[in-house]
Amino acid sequence: MKVQTFTPFPAEAISLVWDWMNEFPLANFDDYGPNNLAEFVEEMADRSLRESSWIVLADGDPVGYVGYIPITQRLGTFHGICFTKRVHGSGVAHEAIASILRDLYRLGVEKVAASFFSDNLRVGRFLTSLGAVDEGLLREHTLRNGEKMNMRVMAFFKEAPCLRVV
Repeated sequence: MKVQTFTPFPAEAISLVWDWMNEFPLANFDDYGPNNLAEFVEEMADRSLRESSWIVLADGDPVGYVGYIPITQRLGTFHGICFTKRVHGSGVAHEAIASILRDLYRLGVEKVAASFFSDNLRVGRFLTSLGAVDEGLLREHTLRNGEKMNMRVMAFFKEAPCLRVV
């Protein structure tokens, strides 16, 4: 499969991201985010003013979204990594995230964090496979369906010896 990433994610395709997120709602939504497509479109328009985003194509078809928030010139965090279920396990997400990390490193970024619900073991394994290291557990960090949820934080380091994306 030919994988390509382009920035920014086109606004007219945001509804695809909403659909992809709803394939695994427990992995993607807490109680503080948008509740419907209209709210999601509004939030994503606001985020586009301060965040970077990428659309991921596989054989020319849109299959993924990646968001990134710069914190300083050398540090930022992923703010959304979402791929349609049909490419899970295919290597598409791995190739896309590796490409985006290489681009960020070329721009001078040295560390990229990623956080996710601690019960999402699949994402933890995925990030580890790319060379991310565990940074810690954020206890009772958010609510999901009214229940307190822990979040896990992992990070990629440009100069890390375990880095598998360069």
